[in-house]
Amino acid sequence: MISLNSLKINRQKGFTLVEMLVTLVVSAIVISGTIAGFTYFSKQYETLSQRIAIDRDVLRVIDLIQADINKAGFKAYATGNPAMVKTDVFQGVNSATVVSDFKIVYDDFKDDGTLYRALIHYYLEAYTSEITKTERQILRRDWRVCTSPSTGCSLATSTLRADDSGPIIDKVTTFEVLGLNAKTGDASSTFFGIFQALEVNMTVEAPRQIEGNDTIISKNFKFITRAYNVSIVP
Repeated sequence: MISLNSLKINRQKGFTLVEMLVTLVVSAIVISGTIAGFTYFSKQYETLSQRIAIDRDVLRVIDLIQADINKAGFKAYATGNPAMVKTDVFQGVNSATVVSDFKIVYDDFKDDGTLYRALIHYYLEAYTSEITKTERQILRRDWRVCTSPSTGCSLATSTLRADDSGPIIDKVTTFEVLGLNAKTGDASSTFFGIFQALEVNMTVEAPRQIEGNDTIISKNFKFITRAYNVSIVP
C-alpha cells in the first residue's frame, strides 16, 4: 500500500514542460539584454579611450608649438649675436589666408651652452599607410640651425638637426595657421609689422577605428598663442 506522503514526494520532482519553456524564454531575454548592454558599454569605453588618446597626443604637440611661438624673434642680446631679421621671425604666415607650412626663428642654446640661431619648420607631409593603403597626413617639426644669421635664415641657409627633427603626430586632417595682431607704432621699431600672436587650428583622428565599426573618432583643437618677444621688444 502506497502512503500519502510518498505520493506527495513524487509530485514535487522536476519541472513541467510549461515551466521549462518559461524559464528558457526568461533566460534568453536576460542573456540577450546582458550581451546588448556589454556591447554598448564596450563601444562607449572604446570611444572614450580613443578620445583620451587623441587628447594625450595633441596636448603634447600643442605645448611644443606654443613654446616655439612664445620664443619667436628672441635674440640673445647679451652675447653680441647678430640682429634678428624681422621678416625671418614668422615665415609663410599671413593674416588673410590660413597656411599649413610655416617657420619660426629664434636664438637658442645647445646642450653644451653654445648659442645658435634656430629655424623651426612645421609642415604636413602626406604618406600612404602600409596597413590600410589609405593616404594620411603627418605633422612634422624640423629643427634647423641657421648658417649665416647675420644675413637672414631660411631653409636654404640652414642645416637640419637630424636627431631633433621628424614627425610629431600622425593622422592630422587639418593644420591651419593664421597671423594675428601685427605690431603697430613706430615703423622703425624692431618688430614693426610682425604678428604678435598666431592662431592654430588642428584636427586629428584617433589612432585606430572602433572595432566592429567604420566610425573614426576625430577631435578639433583651436588655440591662440602670443609671441612674447615680438610684443615686448620696442
